Amino acid sequence: MSIRRIAGVVAAVQGLEGLEQWLALLTLATAICNLDMHAKNIALLLPPDGSGRLALAYDMVPLIHYPGTDGRMAMAINVVYEHSRIRRDDLVAESVRWGMSDVRAVPGLQDLIESTVERLRSPD
Repeated sequence: MSIRRIAGVVAAVQGLEGLEQWLALLTLATAICNLDMHAKNIALLLPPDGSGRLALAYDMVPLIHYPGTDGRMAMAINVVYEHSRIRRDDLVAESVRWGMSDVRAVPGLQDLIESTVERLRSPD
């Protein structure tokens, strides 16, 4: 299973809105060093009315300092597994592969990174 294959399923069920949510989830996982973000930690909600959407984030745990980890993500982002080497451009390149335009991906991604960092620094 790959991030791109998950994006394909999300896009089929929820379209661009789902892709934006998937990118936000992936960015959050990267920002907090959740090395264990794998396909079993991603879910689609499929209510009886036939609509569908990406589930909210769950099992989001920062694992970079956990003993025995090798610093690698469970799934590659832009063919990069090593968390320390993943950059904003990798997240953008990954999302472009899903069909999101570079112009659309970058501003939302930047906002998400900034708000995530701000919340992580907040004492509340």
